[in-house]
Amino acid sequence: MSSLKDKIKKSTTMGGTKELFIINKLERLFDVEFDREDRIGLHASNILASEKDFCYRELVLSFYYKKNKTELPSNLKRIFLEGTYIHRKWQNLFVKAGIATAIEKQHHIEEFDCYMTPDAEIRIGKTEYIVEIKSMNTFAFKHATTHPKGAKQCKFYMHYKGKTHGIVLMEDKNNQDIKIQLIEYNPDDGDEDIKGYVKRLENIKKYRKIFEKESKVPKRICKSSDCKRAIGCPMRDACFNIGMKRIWKEKDKC
Repeated sequence: MSSLKDKIKKSTTMGGTKELFIINKLERLFDVEFDREDRIGLHASNILASEKDFCYRELVLSFYYKKNKTELPSNLKRIFLEGTYIHRKWQNLFVKAGIATAIEKQHHIEEFDCYMTPDAEIRIGKTEYIVEIKSMNTFAFKHATTHPKGAKQCKFYMHYKGKTHGIVLMEDKNNQDIKIQLIEYNPDDGDEDIKGYVKRLENIKKYRKIFEKESKVPKRICKSSDCKRAIGCPMRDACFNIGMKRIWKEKDKC
């Protein structure tokens, strides 16, 4: 995100502080879009995190504490909202074409108290597909033949919905070119990625029971409250007891 000093310098070359004032007003419009209540509970995106980012402690705490209020930089708000509108465009097209069977329909995996929300579910011919929509910059799009993260996400949904066909729809944000990755998956067979995600869910369920009975939580993966990962973690305050009373004792940590 540009610093205020950079913006002032830029606005001077563009014509003065009036431009800076208007730019700031326009950027504040994104604050309204992102001023929403945090999603409550465990979601599929939490389970699909990479190995280095995944944290059992964070996810266990998320069931019992409110999340930190974190402020996204203006540039990220713009990027995320652009991706949101690309999703809405395709979802509207699916509906208008009469091929949508569900749009962002939330599903609850009761066994693990986990929520998942596929971007879309469509029918083409006699085949039903789970659809994940991914917007990409031109560089990433040109080099992509598949979308590994989107494919794993799609298979996770297919696994718990008992579906065998999926589509990862990729769009270049710069010129709106598209590519697709077709996914075929047998929920009865599973694969190593899905088995790993199911194991994560089973472990979270186990750790929650330990927390509720013994007030113990999994170990931290962050070395301090001001490391890069901790600063971006929504459960940082609860994890490090920052301005928040915790309900377990320091000596009881796992």
